[in-house]
Amino acid sequence: MFQVVNILCLDFVVFVVDIAKIFVFCLEFCGVVLESVVEGVISLLVNLRDLIFLIFSAPIGVYLVTLYLIDNTIFAVVILAEHIKRAVVLIGTCIWYILMLIPYSLLYTVYLIPVFLIDSIHYARKGASDIILTVGQKLYNGLLKIAQTFSDIPCEAFLGLILGTAVLSVMFQRRTLLVRYMILAYRAHISTVKKLIEISISPLRRMARSIYFYRRSITRSSSRALNGSVSNAKTSPSSAAKSSNVKELQRTLEAELEERLCSVCRERRKSVIVLPCRHLCMCDECVSVVAQISRMCPLCRCPIVNTLKVYV
Repeated sequence: MFQVVNILCLDFVVFVVDIAKIFVFCLEFCGVVLESVVEGVISLLVNLRDLIFLIFSAPIGVYLVTLYLIDNTIFAVVILAEHIKRAVVLIGTCIWYILMLIPYSLLYTVYLIPVFLIDSIHYARKGASDIILTVGQKLYNGLLKIAQTFSDIPCEAFLGLILGTAVLSVMFQRRTLLVRYMILAYRAHISTVKKLIEISISPLRRMARSIYFYRRSITRSSSRALNGSVSNAKTSPSSAAKSSNVKELQRTLEAELEERLCSVCRERRKSVIVLPCRHLCMCDECVSVVAQISRMCPLCRCPIVNTLKVYV
């Protein structure tokens, strides 16, 4: 940008110098014109004098005066035309430079911007290459010093570090595997204990459920018998028959419910067939417990070879 400003200043100085030259030329032109006018006046006076002299002299004098006047007139016209040409050239050139100052400045600016960018990129590339070379040299020297520092370490020290790292990694892996196995064994033990507790509690649950159903059936039958005796005392044999039918239906429902429930826990539906005896007697949760304890069918006590899950 400084170069652009410098170029514009130089152009302006050249323009000012041209203006000064034009002004000096105008002064010279005016001086020449005045000088020509003075000379013309003087020559006119001289000519008048000569004319007067010639008038009084002879026709030859008239002829000479005429020739002299014609020559001077032609000379004055030629000089005037030359000065007019110079004035036209000077004025036109001034107007042209004044009008073309801004376009030329823009053109110079547009021309100098790529030049400035190219120079900047060149110097930036050169500076970056110098920086990279310097940094690379310093890094090389630093790494060389570090290598020289560690080059005198004995091989036994490196081998000891490698063996120690390998031993520590193996011990850590074994310890991790041991901890995982311990966690898995603890979880399996907890699940087994939970299943055993469920198996031991399931008969009590089944007994409590039977007692509950029995008491509920007794309560319903007694309430129905009481309502029947109050409403109609003559229908006691029919109410007894109805109560017996209700009990029979209750037993049938309980038997069907027990047939659908697992033979081990009596809580979940049967969904596993035991092979080879083909008994549908257990749920998914109780299969793993029976497999860990006895591996025998809970109905026929046959050894369990395989199990098959079914959807009922």
